[in-house]
Amino acid sequence: MGRIDPMYQFSLDAYNQLFNQSIDKSTHHSKLEDRILALNDYHTYALFKFTCRALFERHKLLFSFQTCAKIMEAAGKLDMEEYTYFLKGGVVMDRETQMDNPCKWLDDASWDNITELDKLTNFHGIANSFEQYARDWHLWYTSAAPEDAMLPGEWGNSCNDSKRCSL
Repeated sequence: MGRIDPMYQFSLDAYNQLFNQSIDKSTHHSKLEDRILALNDYHTYALFKFTCRALFERHKLLFSFQTCAKIMEAAGKLDMEEYTYFLKGGVVMDRETQMDNPCKWLDDASWDNITELDKLTNFHGIANSFEQYARDWHLWYTSAAPEDAMLPGEWGNSCNDSKRCSL
């Protein structure tokens, strides 16, 4: 968060105090594994609340997203290939080998992202589906709430919420 605003720097003493407080206030268990889980859950939330108190309102959503992504990554619930694509998008290095855009309504930058998305393991075939279901993709693309609309073809059944974000 220090890269977002240099004001976001926390002292080691403040962190140590928060950690000791988490040790004292988290649920105690006789079984070590349960104790560690309880301590980790309590401290994660305490650190989140502590940090949010010091953030500008406009940065809280970004911090929440970053925290959620790190928790999901640690739990093995985040596909890093897809997450990296979500953050950076796709860059076409060689347009000579790129499939032609079958949809006149889709601009070149969006088509570049689709063809690069097609290279990810869980999205193979997405570019071809734009050719196969061009009208359905256009309806989805122009819908007022695409996040709620059914994706065309087999993509409606194979995309969870995080995959839909990449689209």
